[in-house]
Amino acid sequence: EPIEIHFDRLSSEVTPEQFRAALPDVDWQCQELVTQFGDSICAALIGGINGNPARRIALYFGMQRLQALRADYRAPYHERLRRQLEQQLGAPRRSEASAAPTPDSTLDWRLPSGVVTIKEQIDVRNEAPALFWISKDWILRSSEQG
Repeated sequence: EPIEIHFDRLSSEVTPEQFRAALPDVDWQCQELVTQFGDSICAALIGGINGNPARRIALYFGMQRLQALRADYRAPYHERLRRQLEQQLGAPRRSEASAAPTPDSTLDWRLPSGVVTIKEQIDVRNEAPALFWISKDWILRSSEQG
């Protein structure tokens, strides 16, 4: 099942019930599971995200509030997804200050409620790429703790 996610509308105010109501055709599997992002997770197999072929989406909740989203997408569509994010969210920031990208460089789109991030470059043959959205609330809490 392909889904549409409006990253600029995500926030830590979103509950699991709101996400399931917004995407009722998705077969969500939810469980209590402690991760770095919280205490529960909802995941589903998907056919695509925002028109790009994808495999899986996972939503991480802490105290019933969205803290992070991970979407595993198909490597051949990396550049297409990157261009789409640039069109929707504007120019990204590179995570590293170096002139040339490194294997760990990410592109970050900072939004009022969080950050969307993807790797700048991927090895199409050997990587299973993922897109992340991390809530501003989680980022602020983790920076205070660390």
